[in-house]
Amino acid sequence: MTLQFFKKAAIWLATFVTLAIVIVMIAAVFQSEDFQSHRSTSTIVWAGLLSLAVITGAGVLAYYVRRRNNLFIFTLIMGLTALKLIWLVKFPQCPT
Repeated sequence: MTLQFFKKAAIWLATFVTLAIVIVMIAAVFQSEDFQSHRSTSTIVWAGLLSLAVITGAGVLAYYVRRRNNLFIFTLIMGLTALKLIWLVKFPQCPT
């Protein structure tokens, strides 16, 4: 077996584990008391559509970035890091 096979297997394993964690978390949310009292079908549908749009956007961005040079990827990561820092300063997180 080649090294390329192991790389692809590791990527698929990470993808399936992540998907399983997301499914378990969604199931846990559906069983919480807060969700049961505030649940509405339209909210669930809109949340699902928003999640699908974000996942699709991330996939398209990943496909686009993969074909770019290293400077573009570095600039993109630095921009996202700057946005994260601004977000953290504007909305400080309190430990729970």
